[in-house]
Amino acid sequence: MMGRILYFFIFICLNLYAEGLLSVYGKGSLKVDPDSLIVSMQIFTQGKNLVDAKDKNDEISKKVEEILYKNGIEKDQIQIENLNIYSRQDYESKDLNSKFYEASKNINLHLKTLQNHIDLINSLLKIGISSINLNYTRSDFNNQKNLALQEALKEAKQKAVMLATTANKNLGDILEIEELISNTLPYFTKSAQDFSENLNGVIIVDSKVKVKFKLNP
Repeated sequence: MMGRILYFFIFICLNLYAEGLLSVYGKGSLKVDPDSLIVSMQIFTQGKNLVDAKDKNDEISKKVEEILYKNGIEKDQIQIENLNIYSRQDYESKDLNSKFYEASKNINLHLKTLQNHIDLINSLLKIGISSINLNYTRSDFNNQKNLALQEALKEAKQKAVMLATTANKNLGDILEIEELISNTLPYFTKSAQDFSENLNGVIIVDSKVKVKFKLNP
């Protein structure tokens, strides 16, 4: 089976060379430090009735606001969504009509600087935040993406030179460049209960390209 696969691969390569074309893939990857942060958190509470669930949620919300204002977070950096309350059937109770209530509220923050952000996150975690996601961003992200593309193109050309040399051909002009979907990861995320002391983020910028070259004799 391996012999058949190898033969098929060589057959494709020879056809490419025979047609005077060579297609290669290149990948560029950069790790850069963020300069801003989007924090998304959820306040989730349960209560024996609607008022109880709401009051518990409001209590945590008030503590969140106090921490944010204490840390100098401006109002235009804070987005607070509406409170949602749902009734749930209590299946552990022998009473078939027994219910409890859940209240949830989402709060989003846009931190324009990462100064003291770890202390801020740790303070929020201590007051009962149910989940928290950190989305590290960078103001010049598009520029970093372009740099990764340049690295991908450079790698593709190096591969093409090696293949052309191996086939005793001369590498000609680029005929076509296609940018492929890449898995760029500009964020770091964890649930509240899984957070450790290491909250520093890193942005991984990936770019992939497919390049078609002309092969000369």
